[in-house]
Amino acid sequence: SLGLILACPPLAFSLCGLVWYRGLQSEVWQEMCTFSWFSACVKLYDQLIPHLWGSMVAWIIVGVFVTYQVLLMLILPGKTIKGPATPIHNNEPIHKVNGFSSFVITLLSYEVASGDLLTFIGAQLGAEWNYRLFPGSILFDHWLDLLGAFTWFSVGVCLLLYVKGIYFPSSSDSGSSGNLVFDFYWGTELYPKIKSLDIKPLIHSRIGITLWAMLNVSYVHAQLEHSGVITNALWVNAIMQLIYIGKHHWWEEGYMATTDIVHDYEGFYLVYGCVVFMPFTFTLSGVSLVYHPSHHLSVLGAIVSSILCLGFIYLNYSADDQKQRVRATDGNCTIWGRPPKVIRAKTYGYTKKASLLLCSGWWGVSRHFHYLADIGSVFLWTLPAGWPWENPIVYFYWVFLTILFIDRAKRDDLRCARKYKQSWAKYCSLVPYKIFPYIW
Repeated sequence: SLGLILACPPLAFSLCGLVWYRGLQSEVWQEMCTFSWFSACVKLYDQLIPHLWGSMVAWIIVGVFVTYQVLLMLILPGKTIKGPATPIHNNEPIHKVNGFSSFVITLLSYEVASGDLLTFIGAQLGAEWNYRLFPGSILFDHWLDLLGAFTWFSVGVCLLLYVKGIYFPSSSDSGSSGNLVFDFYWGTELYPKIKSLDIKPLIHSRIGITLWAMLNVSYVHAQLEHSGVITNALWVNAIMQLIYIGKHHWWEEGYMATTDIVHDYEGFYLVYGCVVFMPFTFTLSGVSLVYHPSHHLSVLGAIVSSILCLGFIYLNYSADDQKQRVRATDGNCTIWGRPPKVIRAKTYGYTKKASLLLCSGWWGVSRHFHYLADIGSVFLWTLPAGWPWENPIVYFYWVFLTILFIDRAKRDDLRCARKYKQSWAKYCSLVPYKIFPYIW
């Protein structure tokens, strides 16, 4: 855990720096190929050091953005749901679901404040409305400073959550392992709350995933300002990610039953991963396309790429929807026009309530089919930035996600084998592939 805490921020800064200072890429690669690692780091970090602590503008953006997300989460109406009961203490967390409305309002607010939406409406009405609080490219313009500011913000949040989990826990699903470093990394609470403020969805969805979307919006503004045009490549790259993120917020109720929420404590692993690593390294392809616009993607190519990517996004949504409907109706529904095939599995060491293991639909193709859909959609919206051998760094997200999902599929299988025992063995015999059909 100490190695990951120390390695992740430099890795994120290095990847972002190599994309931002693209002229350094060839020099750094040359040094690395001759095993001059120290020289390569010096060349890169000479440029990055001024950004490590952020800037005044970056910290103001962080403060305004986080405060706005907190207010939207608390003020906007939303459905109240119960999450799955926790394994040991049988606590049922209560969540307020209003992520999609918060996401839409954030996007509209950004466009209004940057002036572009008002300018467009004014033009339709024959008026000139040139008012704006900030340029739409502001997040891109301060990208590396924001990376530094959000890094330290995430460290501060982790310290606060560490203390809160030990001395002021929100539930009995909390406590220390006795190892300070591991507790900081893994967290000391499963469902931390500050009064009615639900920290997990705030950090993961409202801040992390919404920031991911806002960065993409800013990249589009930046390319228009720098190049005077928005290329087909960036349109595909940005719009597909916005649709994917919108799908996440629309499906927020289902997200409250995923591994991140139900099983993983809230520490550096999730906080830094969601607030910093995800929005910044996952959008490397968009940054690359701003300064180095790719004009090779034709309208036809953009349409084909978008249709294929939308297909994978739909597959991901469809798979999650199938599982959610089966759970919500206790199996009294149809999957692909037929009653679902399920195993009613007794749980061991968990709540007494039996669980349903879905063996048909997409969940009959592989045990984690939704991971395959994610891997496909990420590859397709990254492709407009160039083939992997042309622009390898921007494929970091795709490679990272593939490795993460393979590891998560293994961990899920081990956890489910302990939880369901012989029922899981039966399920695995019916659905033999973990992620990739006929491969693994």
